[in-house]
Amino acid sequence: MAAPTGMTRVWTTHLESRDAQIGPERPGANPVAIESIVFDARFLLETTSQFILDSFAARGPTVDVAVKAETAPDGEGASLKLNIDAGPSATRRSHSSVAAIHQSRRP
Repeated sequence: MAAPTGMTRVWTTHLESRDAQIGPERPGANPVAIESIVFDARFLLETTSQFILDSFAARGPTVDVAVKAETAPDGEGASLKLNIDAGPSATRRSHSSVAAIHQSRRP
């Protein structure tokens, strides 16, 4: 994580991990192996107060997903631009795992 410097007021972060596992979605299921996870984001403190997820990518034998997002104030609320790219994988199980994770986080 890097704090704002100079004239720009931007927080930046870069996180990276290799050889991780995500626990199984239900008892008896196998964990999902992740070979690489990369996360890059910025928070712009200027008048826009934007949060930009430049890249969140997870790749492994059964999962290949990349996410980009951008939020910004919009009148009394906020706007969200979201791009999710789920590529082909060795099995269909990884796609159902991603969907299950998404559904479990809904309010």
